[in-house]
Amino acid sequence: MLMTPFPQFWNSLFSNTEPVGYSNYNSLAVKLEKRISGGGALINGLSLLTSFTYSRTMAANGFLNNSSPNSNSPGGGLLDSEPFYAITGSDRTLDFAISGVWGLPIGKGGLIGKNAGGALGHLINNWTIDWIFTADSGAPIGLPNTFAFNCPQNNNSYLPKKQTWSQWLYNETPSCFTPLSNVPYTPVTVIPRVSYIRAPYVPQLAMAVAKQFVIREGLKLQFKAEAFNLTNTPLFGGPSTANPNQPIVPVPGIKPGSPGSFTGYGTIGSTQQNFPRQMQMSLKLVF
Repeated sequence: MLMTPFPQFWNSLFSNTEPVGYSNYNSLAVKLEKRISGGGALINGLSLLTSFTYSRTMAANGFLNNSSPNSNSPGGGLLDSEPFYAITGSDRTLDFAISGVWGLPIGKGGLIGKNAGGALGHLINNWTIDWIFTADSGAPIGLPNTFAFNCPQNNNSYLPKKQTWSQWLYNETPSCFTPLSNVPYTPVTVIPRVSYIRAPYVPQLAMAVAKQFVIREGLKLQFKAEAFNLTNTPLFGGPSTANPNQPIVPVPGIKPGSPGSFTGYGTIGSTQQNFPRQMQMSLKLVF
């Protein structure tokens, strides 16, 4: 008990609202924008916007040892002098996006029906496509911070040689994980989140087709059909990190090698984190 910072308050001292936390965000952002007009029959107006961001979001807003594992015993209630500094869960180191608007080469001035007028012109003129394609780094995941990892056969790395849905984190040898001492005055030293271990991420694409009908001067009707997650690509969550000693068990009825085909530490479940393909249509009167 005498080894604690405040032995006179051994079972009742906690730190919950100290204004000592901080965070920072640093980035390098690059943007390339190009507008093309009058490019011939195939390009009836084309705008491209490409952006790339390399960033890092760090924060120190929590204590590793706000209370010991046995805070009601002599020596409990250990406090760190400062919050731990680590990558945040919102960090996305690499972010790439490309978007654009393209006037389809049909109708007046286009490759198809370039002289269209009257009813045909109203039908095929002024069609455009726009899209947004994004690709990011996955989110950093939390690690079991009550266990120390030491596995020389895996170069002491949480990551396996090849990540799969059933082994996103190394889970072949449970003895690699050693529970930290529960002696009250032994502080936790394992940072619960690191930048090189991240949840999976897959690129996403949204696209829309729009048509503008001119009713009369100053009055237009805009039709738009949009698709989000056009490729219907599922995005799965991070691996299970609750207990490194949790056994790896196959799940009946799910194809081996697929998300959710195994349960246990380091495995990826079958729960989809993003929406399946969504489509919508709209009409807007512009005046």
